[in-house]
Amino acid sequence: MSSSFFYIQVEKNGQNSGLLNTLEQYSNTEMKQMYVIDKPLGDNKYSYDCENALVLLIPEHKITFVNYGANSESFSDYVDDFIEDLGSISDKFRYKNEIGRPRQWKKNLIE
Repeated sequence: MSSSFFYIQVEKNGQNSGLLNTLEQYSNTEMKQMYVIDKPLGDNKYSYDCENALVLLIPEHKITFVNYGANSESFSDYVDDFIEDLGSISDKFRYKNEIGRPRQWKKNLIE
């Protein structure tokens, strides 16, 4: 069942389906907007070697990176690369003047 509160852009599999089902149920019950992604939206040129990680986006909450089975080095690289790509996208769409560089916001906005 799909709702307007829950957006998912990751492939459900045996390792993440329990988490994704729980997030979707919470989103619908609490009527909270949630986005579950594994790469930045709007630009398909970004790809990552880490397969067992996702990003949870909820308004008024920190950007949350979730490791559900990746080794720690692969997950750390995924987080760093994702943040770098967000910086690139913010520059491309001229948001950098509004939000600043990743080094300025990542401490306060990343979990």
